[in-house]
Amino acid sequence: MSEEEQQSQDGDKPDLPQDQSQTDYQARAEDDENTPDVTYANIPADPSMDQPETDHQARVNDVRNTLNAKNAGIPDRAYPGVCSFLYAHRSCLAAGIAVLLSLGLAPLTFSNKEEISQLSTTIKSAQGHINQLTNAVDALKRDQDNMRQLSTTVDAFKRDLDNERTRTAALEQRLHEIGKEGYTLWRGICYKAFNSRKNFNGAAAACREDGGTLAMPRDAETNAFLVSLYNSVHSDRAFWIGLHDQREEGRFEWVDGSALGPYNSWGMGEPNDSGDGEDCVSYSEVESTENMWNDFDCNGLINFICQTAPVSCPLGYWKWRGTCYSVVNDKKSFSNATTTCRKDGGTLFMPKDAETNAILISLAGKQSHWIGLHDQREEGHFEWLDGSALGAFNSWDRDSNEPDNIRNQDCVRWKVAKWHDRACNELKRFICQVVPKQT
Repeated sequence: MSEEEQQSQDGDKPDLPQDQSQTDYQARAEDDENTPDVTYANIPADPSMDQPETDHQARVNDVRNTLNAKNAGIPDRAYPGVCSFLYAHRSCLAAGIAVLLSLGLAPLTFSNKEEISQLSTTIKSAQGHINQLTNAVDALKRDQDNMRQLSTTVDAFKRDLDNERTRTAALEQRLHEIGKEGYTLWRGICYKAFNSRKNFNGAAAACREDGGTLAMPRDAETNAFLVSLYNSVHSDRAFWIGLHDQREEGRFEWVDGSALGPYNSWGMGEPNDSGDGEDCVSYSEVESTENMWNDFDCNGLINFICQTAPVSCPLGYWKWRGTCYSVVNDKKSFSNATTTCRKDGGTLFMPKDAETNAILISLAGKQSHWIGLHDQREEGHFEWLDGSALGAFNSWDRDSNEPDNIRNQDCVRWKVAKWHDRACNELKRFICQVVPKQT
């Protein structure tokens, strides 16, 4: 812009007062122009660069004039010349700030990298642990599945075992029912070896009292069974069997009257009727003829073996000492209870000894039950339902002054092994007993 145009424009504007700060600013700018540049003072001038320098100087002057015009009214009283200085050295300031920022952030960047590296290592380690835990969980799941399968198998085995136990218990109960106490069932017959000494007739009588006879081994298998049976009781003693020739010498017969068949188990040289008095037969205790048959003096005292037919109790009965018992929980009068027991072929319970009286505690508990004892025919004269008189044994509750015959009490109840007389028309539970039947 020419001076005339500048003056023309200036003439169009009102004169503005120039403050001291504006004058100082212009003076400093002029000083900067006149100050030689020490950086390039010794470098010879390049004629080719004169023209661009002139143009550059002109542009700087134009910018300065423009800034002076725009900032003419801005006060700079506090820090004179600061704006000019900052503007003139803006490139250096920017570079310095960048360097400072780089220097300040460098440790932070290094620290972050180190922390990131540590975190990465930690994450990898955690991932490894997670993988291990995942594998462990999978293994536990497999073990759990296996345990479920094993549990199912064990449950099946338990059911099978329970069924087998039930079956075994039923078989044992069946054996208990069909055989007398101490007897062993073999091929449908019950046998027992007695460890007590009797002569032949005494042994035969003892077997009859037990509901049987002396043992009659009619075949080799039964004979071998009896040998093992008596050896389990006493292996070095002789045992009577049910064979003799008392009616005719040399003609042996069984105690049931049947003749000795084709089977026999005589020892060497037997029978020999030594001394013309050996008419009964036993298993020999002599070493040379041990476990073989031997004719022996019928008056000799030796052990013996009995046999009896198997017996069974009616359904719902329990056998003890050769008698079957049943506890009935339906309450009835004495007369009706007696009728119910007779339908099963028995009577009301008749505990004639202390052992029988006490054995039913486990069955009857603490409830009161009718037993087969009464004095209906004669007051004070108690008798059993089979017609036999009350013997030496009784179990009256003496603490309650029983029997007291209050209000015509002629029938007897059993409660926890104690007896009380009661009115016969009272309704009570009852116990039946029957003789087991041979099968």
